[in-house]
Amino acid sequence: MAACALGIAALLPASKPAAAATSFEQSVYLYNQAYDLNLNGPAGQGTGNWGSYRSWLGVANLGAEADPGWGPGDWYDCCQHVNWNSPWSTMQQRYGANLPTVILGMGQMPADPNGNDSWNQKLAWEDATWQAEANNDPTIMSYFANYAQEVNSLGFKKVIVRLGYEFDGGWNPFGNLNVMSNMPNNYIAAWRNIVNTMRANDPNHLIKFCWNPTDGNVQVWAPNFYPGDAYVDYIGIDTYDYAYGGVYPVGTTQPTQAQRDSAWFNSELPRINVFADLARTHGKPMVIGEWGLWQLNDGSHPSGGDNTSYLQRMYNWMSDPNNHVAAECYFEAPADGNSSLSGIFGATTFPKSAALYKQLFGDAGFTSVPPVPAGLSATAASGQVSLSWDFTGGATSYNIYRGTTAGGESATAIATGVTATSYVNTGLTNGTRYYYKIKGVNSKGASAYSSEVNATPVVPANYLVNPGFEAGNLSGWNMWVGGNSGAAYASNYTGDARTGSWGYTNWSTSPYELTLYQQVTVPNGSHTISAWVKNSGGQAACQMIVQYHGGSPVTVNIPAASAWIKISTTVNVTTGTLEVSFYSHASGNQWLNLDDVVVN
Repeated sequence: MAACALGIAALLPASKPAAAATSFEQSVYLYNQAYDLNLNGPAGQGTGNWGSYRSWLGVANLGAEADPGWGPGDWYDCCQHVNWNSPWSTMQQRYGANLPTVILGMGQMPADPNGNDSWNQKLAWEDATWQAEANNDPTIMSYFANYAQEVNSLGFKKVIVRLGYEFDGGWNPFGNLNVMSNMPNNYIAAWRNIVNTMRANDPNHLIKFCWNPTDGNVQVWAPNFYPGDAYVDYIGIDTYDYAYGGVYPVGTTQPTQAQRDSAWFNSELPRINVFADLARTHGKPMVIGEWGLWQLNDGSHPSGGDNTSYLQRMYNWMSDPNNHVAAECYFEAPADGNSSLSGIFGATTFPKSAALYKQLFGDAGFTSVPPVPAGLSATAASGQVSLSWDFTGGATSYNIYRGTTAGGESATAIATGVTATSYVNTGLTNGTRYYYKIKGVNSKGASAYSSEVNATPVVPANYLVNPGFEAGNLSGWNMWVGGNSGAAYASNYTGDARTGSWGYTNWSTSPYELTLYQQVTVPNGSHTISAWVKNSGGQAACQMIVQYHGGSPVTVNIPAASAWIKISTTVNVTTGTLEVSFYSHASGNQWLNLDDVVVN
């Protein structure tokens, strides 16, 4: 997001309170050398912004992330030996292992030197430059060769180049890929040529490459632009606590926790998981190139404000070894917006988050056990109880305790290390009442028990609306009719209902294709779906289909039957929902009767 910025990175110590045993380098954006005049501080003392942040966070090892190669002038300068990068090479030599990695961000092409171009002229220039880079233009490639040579000549120890970051956003000189010609081919060819050129001019093998889109696939679907495993060392993303889904309101009032939960689970988490899945598929570690909170009252970026739950959830997500995060970079600089926590740039507007960030990411960790979790509730379903509770600041995970009498919870937790604010206890006996308490946990220990809740699992009669069509209509159900179908008759009817007065039929004198369906919310776990049917037989297809439950669709073929027969199947739901549908692809005068559909 930032045009010119600097970041900090530090190795997470093994004793940190993480969701899983892992380590990653911590980072924070400040400013680059053009703005921060005291990067080094007095010799060896580190009292510039790097040292100030390192002192505030209380960490031993702290790297740096700088973006000296972005705008029209500085892009050329940083690639032509004007020593924009030299302060960080000097710092890395001075501090050794305490400054283990420097991440250097740079544009993927020279910025348009004609600042007064019209928009169409700018697009034409960008399109021509992509083509030139794809063709391995020697003049442009010489800039990248100089850059790699400079990294070596200045004495850097380890460098990650965040090349062309946020290329999918459209706000950089190398954006607007959605209207460029021959994409993604030109982009991929250009990236590969640049990487080959820089590697050829990196005799000490100091440089690794991070492919770093936004998390939002703003103008293009970024995974389509992945350059290939041989040309990428890290997969990166930039992500912030403002939701594209319109969850957060615009204004100065802190959002509710329900709004913050919705933003995380429905917008932010799915976006970052797209790239975690991509990284796993290609066997690449991740770099969170930028992330952070965002100021309130920004009309273009409604945010979660002082959102400790976002910090905790991001920390837990980054600590999960399945996501293989190698480094992260918190956006500290008040550049595009205000995310600052440390106070280096003035008093923070996120005091709660600043305190939690130091506990999560600083070497000292937590100074006390978490407060008692609040808001615990329990909801029963067949064979299971779903628990949920409020986010608890200072808890890196939660322990779940269960008993079968009031106050009789076992001292041994049935689940530990739970990082979400919900838990589903499955495999329970229907008709038995279960009692629950939870504790919040961090590196200092566990909180006291929460208040107690209880619930009794039962087999519900049915999750469907109007399952036997006794409403006298098809309320609760939806219908899809194929475009080439005849005038199929599909409705409730008062004829041969199995039970009650109403049932359902579909029939036509002409060939037809239709689906009757209903999607319902259900607890995760095992569910049985059944229906009573009659069927003329002879159709190309006549099926009950269960889908959207987290697994592959399950199809039950409906046999010919002149008398009512029961069909059923069982699925394991992991998405909190399922859809049951009845599909007919039939010739004229072929029919299906349906009644008493059950999901339980």
